[in-house]
This record gives sequence, C-alpha cells and structure tokens, in this order.
Amino acid sequence: MALAVGRRAAPAREPVSAPAPERNTVSRAVQTLLCLLALIVLAPVMVAIAVAVRASSRGPIFYRGQRVGKDERIFTIYKFRTLSVGAETQIGARLLKEDDQVYTPIGRFLKKWKLDELPQLFNVLRGEMMLVGPRPVRPIFLERFKQEIPRYALRFRVRPGATGIAQLRGGYWTEPRNKLRYELVYIQNQSLWLDLWLMGLTFVKIFNRFVTASVVLSALFLFASFFPTRLYPWLYVSILGVRVNLLYLAIMFFGLWMLAKKTYTHRLHLYRSPVYLPMAGFAAVGIVSSLCSIDAETGLRGTVYYLVTGFLVTLALLNTRLGRAATRSATTMVGLACFVLSLAGLFELAMVKHSVLGSVSATEAVAPASTWAIKGTFAQPNVLAAYLVLGFPLLLCQLIHARTRDGRDFWLVATTLAFTSILLTQDLLGLLALLVACAVFLAYASSRTVPLLFCLFLVPVLAFGPWDDSMAPHKAYRALRVKFGEEVRILSRVSLPQLVLGSGPRSLDPHPGQDHPPSPALARAAARNTYLSLVLETGIFGALFMLSIIAVALRAIQQGARRATDPYQRSLLWGIFASGIGSLISMSGVNVFFQISLQVFFWGLIGLGLAVATHLVGVRSFVTIWRFGDERPRLGDPARRREPRLALPGSHPARAVASETSGGAP
Repeated sequence: MALAVGRRAAPAREPVSAPAPERNTVSRAVQTLLCLLALIVLAPVMVAIAVAVRASSRGPIFYRGQRVGKDERIFTIYKFRTLSVGAETQIGARLLKEDDQVYTPIGRFLKKWKLDELPQLFNVLRGEMMLVGPRPVRPIFLERFKQEIPRYALRFRVRPGATGIAQLRGGYWTEPRNKLRYELVYIQNQSLWLDLWLMGLTFVKIFNRFVTASVVLSALFLFASFFPTRLYPWLYVSILGVRVNLLYLAIMFFGLWMLAKKTYTHRLHLYRSPVYLPMAGFAAVGIVSSLCSIDAETGLRGTVYYLVTGFLVTLALLNTRLGRAATRSATTMVGLACFVLSLAGLFELAMVKHSVLGSVSATEAVAPASTWAIKGTFAQPNVLAAYLVLGFPLLLCQLIHARTRDGRDFWLVATTLAFTSILLTQDLLGLLALLVACAVFLAYASSRTVPLLFCLFLVPVLAFGPWDDSMAPHKAYRALRVKFGEEVRILSRVSLPQLVLGSGPRSLDPHPGQDHPPSPALARAAARNTYLSLVLETGIFGALFMLSIIAVALRAIQQGARRATDPYQRSLLWGIFASGIGSLISMSGVNVFFQISLQVFFWGLIGLGLAVATHLVGVRSFVTIWRFGDERPRLGDPARRREPRLALPGSHPARAVASETSGGAP
C-alpha cells in the first residue's frame, strides 16, 4: 500500500508549528486505548518472544536504550533484544549496516517482522512516545544531526512514535535529512484521522510482507488436504439476508490481495495467459444459466463459487512472481500433504479393521469392499484417490530431484505409502488415472524404461485388482458399466433447454441456502461425474468452456515444460501436466468441483504450473490494469532520483514535501 502521489514540488519552507493541543490530546487518548487493547491481545505473543530471546542467546530479554524524545528530553526505550550483548558499543556512532554480524539467532526475524518493537507499547502508556510520530534518535547523533541538517530540531516538537510517514515511504536505511522531510509533513498535518490512517498503513505493510505466495500456497494446500468435510455447513453465515460461505470470502480476500500486491513497477497488472478468455466465457454462461433457472440465487452463488475457489486461485498464483525457492517449497508442501493424508488413511483403515472406528454387521457373511476401502479425511475413497492422483506425480518429482540421501529415502517412503493408499481406495478409475498420470510423467521426466516397468506392475493390478473376492474384477467393471449406463439415460431424458442452458452452477449439489433442492437421483449422479454435472448445470456451452480452460492451461504448461532448461522446473511442469491428465480421468468417477478440497487443490496446481511456465521459463508479458503512481527510481536514472511528493489525507497539496531517497512504498 502507498500514500497517494501528486506532482513533484520543491521542498516547502513555511514555518512548522506543533499541532494544536486539543488535536494531540484526542489522538493520545485514542492511541493509549489502542495500546491497552494491543497489550491484552498480544500478551501470549510477547511471552513467546521473551522465551525465544532468552533461549536463543545469553543476555537480557529486553533492550533498554537512551533516546531523545519531545523537547529533546532523554528517555529509556524498550525493545526485545535483537543484537548480541555489547553490540551498540561495538557499532558506535553510526547506523546499523545490513551486513553487520551482530544479530542474535532470531534477531533478524524479529527485526523483519517488527516484533522487537512490541515493548514500546509500554513507552506509549508512560507518555514518552506515541504510536505515530518521528522515530526517536540516539543521543549520540543529536548534536551532529542538528549541525548538519537544517531545521532538524523541529522534529522534537511532538512525541516520537513507533511508526511514521518516514518508515512507510522510506525505511531504516533512508538518510536522516530525507526522513526529516516526511516528519515535517506529519507535524504540520497531525490529526487523529492521519494517525489512524498511518497505523492502518503500517499494519498493511507488515501484513504485505507476511502474505507471500508461499504462505498462500501453503494455506491453500493445507486447507484442501485436512479441513473436515463435515464442518463445511458451519462455514455459512447470513449477511443481509444472503447466506455466504466464510471460506469463499477468505479465499477471495487472499486472492485479490495477491493480485493487488504492488510489484516493482507500482502497477496492478495481469500477465498474459490463454486461460482468461475461456474463464470469462464460463462466467458469462454461468450467469445466463442462473438467470434462466428456477433458483437464480443458487445459480449465481454457484458461479461465484467457481470464480472464487477456482479461477481466482489460479489467477492469483499466475500473477504472483514466484521464485525458485517458493516453487520448490510449494511442491514440497504438496508432497507432504499427500504423505500425511496417506498415513491418516492407512491409520483409519487399520482402526476399521480392528473394529475401533466401525464394525461389520454379524449378519453379513462378507463385508462389502466399500466398508474396507481407505477414505482418509474425505469420507469417500474416490475423493481420496482423486486427490492422491493429483499429488502423486509431484511426489515422484521430489523423489527424482532429492538433494540428499536422507531426502531420497524419505520421498521414497512417501511415494510408496501414497501408491499403496491409492490401491487400497479400491477405486478403479483412480487406478486408471494413476496409471496414465505416472506413464505421462515418467515418459518425459525419467528413463523411457521406467514407465514400461511401472506399467508392467500396474496393469495386472487393474486386471485382477487388490480387493477381495466380493469385489472381483468383473464385478468392478460391471459396476462401472451400470454407472455410465445410468448417466447416459439421465442425459437422454434431459430437455433441450436444460441441455443448452443448464439448471445453474452447483444447483445439483445439495448445500445450505437452496430454495429448490435437487432430486436425490440427480444429485447422486452429478456427484459421481464431473462432466455430467457440468452439462446438466451449465449446459453444453458451459461444459465446453470449462474443458477449454483446462485444455489451454495444460497446453501452456506442456509448452513451458518443453522450453524449460532447469531439470527441476522441467520435472515439476511435467508432473503438473501429468496430474491434470490423470485428473481428467478421475473426473469420470467423482465430481472434482463439488468437493471444495479438490476444487482448490486442482486449480492451485494449475495456477502453480502456469506461474512457473510464465515467470521461470517463458517470456513474461503483461497488461497494465491500473498505475498507482510513478515508478520507483532506477539506478543510473537521474531524472527519477526524487520521490514524488506526498498527498496526505486532509492536507493541502502545497504542504507536500519531496524526498531525495529511493525508499520504496510499503
């Protein structure tokens, strides 16, 4: 986030006066109340930091230093200690440099996230500081700065603060004379509104550092893997008479945040990709289908569901500049999620076998195969199979490119467990999807003989099956024939208008807020086949648009894999491409889009693949949607060495001041 910008102007030289006493009193009262609330809320965090500081290095928990406050009075400032004992004496009369090796083991972390500043809340309560104001300086710098920097003493007309304009527009490394320009702007325009505005921007700046692409990817994959299905109804709340899913709001917020994060050009832009047009087409078809259905509200909510939990996830990842480290971290997270899910499923199956989680009726001579099928946390074996099929090629990618022997051993165990779990789901389409996905991945990413050996093992499994006598192969294939025959009969009875327009997105998925719940037969059929539900809900055109999105995305990922020169990136792209191909087969046996875990996971992998193909392999090209202001100064560009002047809330443009630093906006 950044403050609004205006035209460049020469530094203002009008007299600087302290804020009116009544404005200062009101702002101080509000900030004191906020400090009390912050101390209550952050008390557990501060205790944890104190324990970490004490455990990580010798010395006191708190740093106590002398600082210059209002009217040049000296006071003691409190921080969590981030430097080794005696570092201030070692540094002497200079500012800390980036390459100084004086930090404690957790010092840089505390400094980066501004956690070392939390004890300054006590300085605010004691009246020595404010939450907003010029940063306090060390006494050793006072006389030198007053001699070298004109009007430097004016900054001491107000109490120092924990944050300020200089920290938001500049930073720690901004020169003191340039910080003074911002501080004089604040003194002239100080008000309760300005203080609240700067506190909000400080929170946004810190939050902007935290919400990185790797954090969002990790949160999405963890949610998609482990959020209990039975808790979904609890996520719905009523807002202005409309039932809204809190999860959709959270995903929309983080997705829009990732899209709106400022880049090095201070622009909001979209990278060029072939998926935009079919996505827009599907959204348009969904809206038309909803307006023509008997339950327009459900259809519109279903369209928003696809846009938020599907397309927005892909676009947020595509338009985030992923680095190599973030990409490897995301792939590792996917592999670990698959590994843990496999362990959870095997544990569940063991408990069922020992009659801890369930038992077979005494009247049953033989338990049906579904009773003993592994289900993981999804309560359905076919959903677990579809999830593991999506992640299994990435497990192979991690195994092939493990950097250490211990890493190879771990990923070999994880791959074996995931493969075993897919077999134990007893889902025939899942096994077929696994066969195709692994054959595609290994054919391009490994030796040509490996797919042959793999297929020689998996084909007999498909022919004879790992299940017991009650689920013999001919019975399994007979069940598939019955399933597909029933779906063909359903399509043959669909009227022409519904075949063209559909009944509205997610109208066949029973969920809270529906005025016209679907019939059980249609709901059951739609939940077992993604393609059937797309045709019934969005018509032929909606289904074609959805398949077009997947097709053009996989085509772009495939092209990126062919162009990639880095072995790990090439394997990762082939793994995501193979996952998509396998998922197309899994969609015949489970509705990937009705299961929000699979929905987020599927579109997250698509977005990850497009991001890698765009940023690390291909040539990036983007379309600017909005320009936030002038670009940051570039080295060697004299015309851009001055910051644009600031336009503060409630201030007159004539009071804006220019800065000569290259400190960036938050």
